[in-house]
Amino acid sequence: MEGKTILLVIIGTVGVMLMAFSVVFFILLYRRKVLENRLKIKYSKSFEEQLSKINNASNAISELKTSMDDLQDFLNTESERMLMNRKILKDLEDEKKKIEPIVNVQKETLANILDAYTLKNEKSNLKTKFWSFIIGVVSSGIATIITYLILGE
Repeated sequence: MEGKTILLVIIGTVGVMLMAFSVVFFILLYRRKVLENRLKIKYSKSFEEQLSKINNASNAISELKTSMDDLQDFLNTESERMLMNRKILKDLEDEKKKIEPIVNVQKETLANILDAYTLKNEKSNLKTKFWSFIIGVVSSGIATIITYLILGE
């Protein structure tokens, strides 16, 4: 049961990471598209227009760098979480290895106790059947004697 739980935790963590990667990927694609649109410098007659477009492209690049830094922080956090989960999994497996022999010994001991109890009950049941038979024979004999005395023959 513990193995399934740990496997589910790992699968969940990987799923969250894949989902996060997908979201970040689509955000980066969107920002790239925005950046491409901003970088398209059309021929204009005014130098100020071109300078403004270059400044906008520079801002877009800065935003992209910020997004990449955020993604790096997220990946580092998820990597640390995954390492922690691996350590927890290893600790649980070590604990299982330590406890398993004790549990197996206790299972064997319990099986031996139940076998002894069953044997004792079988002997007790045999004695009860024997005494029931003897009492039945004796009571049948007493009933026969009483009937003979009452009826006379």
